[in-house]
Amino acid sequence: MTFTFILASHNVLPGIDDCLAAIRHCARPGDSLVVVDDGSTDGTGEYLDRLARIGALGLPCRIVLLGAHSCSGPALAFRLGIEQARQIPDSGAIVLVDGGGQLDPAGFAAARAHFERYEPDILYANYAVLDPVIAEVLRPQDGAAWGRIHAAPHAGTEAARTMALALEPAPWRAIYRSGFLGGMASGVSAGTGRQEDAVFHWETCLAARSFAFLDRRICFHRAGRAAAGAEASGDGFAAFTRISALLASGRAFAWEHPFAADAVVWLLTGLGRELERLEFTRCRVHAEQACAALGAIPGAIWALACDRLGAGHPIVPVGNMIRSASPADVAAHWELLALRRETQAALGTLCDLGERIAGQSATALRLLQTLSEIERFSALSEMLPRRKGKT
Repeated sequence: MTFTFILASHNVLPGIDDCLAAIRHCARPGDSLVVVDDGSTDGTGEYLDRLARIGALGLPCRIVLLGAHSCSGPALAFRLGIEQARQIPDSGAIVLVDGGGQLDPAGFAAARAHFERYEPDILYANYAVLDPVIAEVLRPQDGAAWGRIHAAPHAGTEAARTMALALEPAPWRAIYRSGFLGGMASGVSAGTGRQEDAVFHWETCLAARSFAFLDRRICFHRAGRAAAGAEASGDGFAAFTRISALLASGRAFAWEHPFAADAVVWLLTGLGRELERLEFTRCRVHAEQACAALGAIPGAIWALACDRLGAGHPIVPVGNMIRSASPADVAAHWELLALRRETQAALGTLCDLGERIAGQSATALRLLQTLSEIERFSALSEMLPRRKGKT
């Protein structure tokens, strides 16, 4: 089975050679590459175009250069790449690669063998997050979901769909059957990266007829966008609106869909992470969005979602408060929490600064004491010869 690798790039010139080397390491004869550069300004697009023209990419390539940045993360690039992949004959599978990270050859080889054995519409694997700020490799925040997958390795289609929807929306963690993606409407990227990742995840999960899972790392993804997944920008509410539209397709009402409660669970889980770093200036807008989104959820669906989260989940009482309070009251509560968090952070900074100053003061005191001893020694040294001369 041949694979098509779709590489989405934007201003990743320093690491693009490593990314390409990993793709070449994972590719087999007959595989192909589609490159879509999302308006890079650091020369990434021109560099990739030059490599493609001289045949230096290592496998047959189609390249698309966008004239301006779409501001939608790799989502638009992936969708355009899928359109290009439709024109590649005999392509059996599609792999979406974010140019900011790179494939893990050993894990990818295992996932490829698993995919070729079962030939599902989607195979979900795992990935690691590279955090350049703390210089660590982290696992994504869906360990509990993998626990359920391990407990039900041969789940039927609808149970497998439930488990797939519980995974973090990350298109680079999956292998897709070309015919499956090719048969879907391409759609238009209308939001930012995190929103588009979530909508694409739900769109493909709801449409797939077969799934496979493999808890092996197939790639490294650089932190900063979906990997962080908790920027309080309101993307979660915008994505929830679009996911609700997907659920309503062919129905009079979105809440009639059997996975409506799963969508609410997804929204609440993301909301919990957002609130941990919600900025004071965003509280009022965020409160209005939260009250509108959660207040529209029918009681039966809300109860089912809370039951799936568990009574002890910290976001459940927060959600109940949002549904019963006014946006102004919710905003005031969040502003108080944000001020407390920012105050604690400022106090921590002051303590660190105080310790540093204290350390510098102690060092300065030791230096003064040393200088004083040197001066005393010098004075004694000058006096000794004089006394000797007098005797």
